[in-house]
Amino acid sequence: MLKAIKYLGGPSNQVPAQLLPGIKNPNILVFSKVNSLILWNPKTKSNLAILEEIDKTPVIITKVKLSLITKSKEFLITAGLSSGKILIWKLDLARISIKFSWFTGHTLKITSIQISKNGNKILSGCMNGDIILWNCKNNLGIFRNKLAHNRKLKSLGFCSSKDEKWYGIFSFGADNLLKFWDIKTG
Repeated sequence: MLKAIKYLGGPSNQVPAQLLPGIKNPNILVFSKVNSLILWNPKTKSNLAILEEIDKTPVIITKVKLSLITKSKEFLITAGLSSGKILIWKLDLARISIKFSWFTGHTLKITSIQISKNGNKILSGCMNGDIILWNCKNNLGIFRNKLAHNRKLKSLGFCSSKDEKWYGIFSFGADNLLKFWDIKTG
């Protein structure tokens, strides 16, 4: 029988651990406790950082998404919270720095998060089917569709035509509908 020596993550959390993407020899593992993210080095078996929001309101991390920003050594680590808030940490491995920002706009638990390839936009969906497209550079909502789906949003993503003349998003909800949205018209 095998016995676990060290547990990663919180016992009540359903968010899986993830390695930083796009690195040949990944040495940073991101795993979730109930209300914080831990950056852990499996080679040295040590914590590199604990990422959390200092807030009096108790929150639970419901979704985590990691993304390598193309053509750079920067990563976005996003966490969706049970309160509807989205936390963003920009990790710059070249400068060894972390910047923090957040978005508030959802009123219910975050169920899906996606990050654009260039890291300029974040797409989020929540429990009641709302979708918001965020601009990371100036911390604004670009596109918002209240009740895009009748119930919980299961999946979101960015999509474009082959010639990239059309750029939009897709969403899939608990209502079993797959929808495509034009960002310009909504």
